[in-house]
Amino acid sequence: MNPLIQFTLRDSNRSGPVEQWTHRGLFGLFLVLWILALGRQLPGLGWLSDARWAEAAWLAAAAFLTVSSLARQISLQNALMAAGVIGLVGGAAHWSSLVTQIPFGPLRFPHAVGLSPFQEWFFVPVLIWVVLLLNARGLARLILRPVAKHPNRGLHLLCLSTCLMLAAALALEPFASAVHRYWLWGQTRLPVTWLGVPLSGLLAWTVVSVIASLAATPFLIDKHPRPAPPDRGPAWIWALLNGLFAVGTAVHGLWPAVVVATLSAVAATTLGLVDWRRNARGKPARQHPSGH
Repeated sequence: MNPLIQFTLRDSNRSGPVEQWTHRGLFGLFLVLWILALGRQLPGLGWLSDARWAEAAWLAAAAFLTVSSLARQISLQNALMAAGVIGLVGGAAHWSSLVTQIPFGPLRFPHAVGLSPFQEWFFVPVLIWVVLLLNARGLARLILRPVAKHPNRGLHLLCLSTCLMLAAALALEPFASAVHRYWLWGQTRLPVTWLGVPLSGLLAWTVVSVIASLAATPFLIDKHPRPAPPDRGPAWIWALLNGLFAVGTAVHGLWPAVVVATLSAVAATTLGLVDWRRNARGKPARQHPSGH
C-alpha cells in the first residue's frame, strides 16, 4: 500500500511525536496563562492589573488545548467541526440575547468594543462555549467509563454533560458579571436570582447546552470506534477552570459560587487521579528485550 495512504488510514487514537509535543506545548502555554489570569484575581498585584489580555489569551489557549485533547479521541477535522458548531450555537444565543433578550434574558456587554479582546462581546461567549461544553462532555465520558457499554449511554452522556454545564455556569456567571463585569444582567420579573444572575439565564444555559450538544453529536461520534480509554485532559482543564472561578469569586465574597467552583475542581481532580491510578495498575510490566 502507498505510504501516504497508510499514514492517512492510521489509527487516529495513536498520536505521533509531533502531535504529542504539540499537545504538551499547548498545555504548557495554557498553564502559564492560567497562572497570569489567577494572579490578576489576587489583590496586591497591581502590576498585573493592566494585563487585560491575560484572560483572553488564556481562554484562547484553553480552546486550542480542548480541541487538541479531543483530537486524540476522534479525527482533528471532526474535532474542529464540533468546536465550530458549538461556538456558533452558543455565540448566536448570546447575540440573540443582546438584541432580543432571548433566550438568556436582559443581557448587555458594557464594552462591546473595548480595550482588549476579552471585551469583544462575541469573541468571549464563543470560546467559553467551546471550552466548557467540550470539556463537560469529556469529563462526563470519564465518569461514565464503567458503564461504557450501557444501551442508553448516549442519553446519560447528554444529561450528565448538561448538568456539568449548569454547575460551570453557576460559577462562571458571578465571576464574569459581578467580579469582572464582562457582561451585565438586567432585572427580570422573577424575584429570585443567583448572585445577581436571573434564573432565566441559568435555564438558557441548560437549554442551549442541549441544543449545541445535539448539533455537534454527528461530529463527536467516532465512525470507527477503537478500544481507547477516555482522555483525562478534560478533567485537568475542568479543575483549573473552576479553580480560577473559585479564587476570583472568593476575593469578592461570593461564597455560593466559591462552593460550587471548589467542589467542581476537587471532583474533577479526584476523578483524573483515580483514572490515572486505575490505568497505571492495569498496564503490564515492561519486559526486558531478552524476555526476562
